[in-house]
Amino acid sequence: MKMFTMRCMTVFLIALLIMVLLAGSKDAAPIAVTDSYIPLDTSVKNFADDPSPTPVVLEGFPMPLTDGNRIFYYHEGDLTGWTIDRTIPMGLQVYRTDDQGKYWRPVALPTLNEWEVRVSPDHIQASFHQEGNSWILLQSDPDSNGMVRKTLYRSNETGAGWFRAADLTEMIGGEVLRMSIQMDGKGFITSSLKQADVVPFYRTEDMGANWKPVNLPLTKGFDSVVSYLPDMSGQRRGTVRIDYYIDGGMVTEYFETTDNGVSWHRFDTASILGLEGDPGALNVIKKFLDAWQNHDSKVLATLWLGDQSIKGYDWMWASDRKIFFYSVYPPSPSTDSSSLIIGAMYNVTSEEGDDRTGVMAIGVRKQAGTDVWKVYFLD
Repeated sequence: MKMFTMRCMTVFLIALLIMVLLAGSKDAAPIAVTDSYIPLDTSVKNFADDPSPTPVVLEGFPMPLTDGNRIFYYHEGDLTGWTIDRTIPMGLQVYRTDDQGKYWRPVALPTLNEWEVRVSPDHIQASFHQEGNSWILLQSDPDSNGMVRKTLYRSNETGAGWFRAADLTEMIGGEVLRMSIQMDGKGFITSSLKQADVVPFYRTEDMGANWKPVNLPLTKGFDSVVSYLPDMSGQRRGTVRIDYYIDGGMVTEYFETTDNGVSWHRFDTASILGLEGDPGALNVIKKFLDAWQNHDSKVLATLWLGDQSIKGYDWMWASDRKIFFYSVYPPSPSTDSSSLIIGAMYNVTSEEGDDRTGVMAIGVRKQAGTDVWKVYFLD
């Protein structure tokens, strides 16, 4: 009898404990996604029962309140922003705002594979645009054979709907390091692939559906290459930096395109003469760049207005510095036919490692009553 009473008491206590746990979990918030990834916004969780939630603000944008991990954030301008959240149970959600975070519109990314939903924040690339097409690229960790899976998604409705544009696993070798796609569907990818005589630099012309290696006129016989995304400056012009390893050393070269990336060549100052503008003005700029690059102070003195100063650029003239120009920005249209300004892209190296890359604006002015042009402006 005593044993029976103890068993009854035990059953009663277990039942009571279960009732307490069920009652306590009635109003519990859903469990957030937990894994080894670090969300950008650690406060992301379900605030459905909180009457006055306080969202985290990133760069002036109050973040959307969701259930999960925030794994990507980007904004363009003062009004438009995007986030990608890994949520329960819907997977990856793309949020967009056009009123600086007052309202966020969520859209599901139609992923097909489990690894895509579990993608880490450092394996997401995106090219977002306020109007027209935008792209999101997801990639996996390397598998046992070193293969990295890659999928590209596109929206042609300013983010209102997304679809898979391509599987890039076989098209792009290695891991994608950087991606940039313009609204017109032309774009570039650089990857981590290190292979002799192969440049891991790819271009698309069809909205990201297909990618092909870019043919660059590099010196043959190199061991590996690091490519950077090109700087496209408009008017179909752009430049790309390439670091390649050959004969035990690293060589840095810059290549220029004048046809929006279809072909690439090394810059020659003679190409300045082909720009739009007064031939006399363009010729003076060419001579000025050649003399500047060669540290020819005598020639510079014949091209420079005597009442101006170039002391701000003395650091470029130190004996241990090598200067070369690798592209130019075309002159902007101007109603003033007596002056012209272009931007010259330069690289300066020194033995001390104080390397610099930048753009120097050069202005020339026609002297009154003559056909002589002089450099009057540097910035």
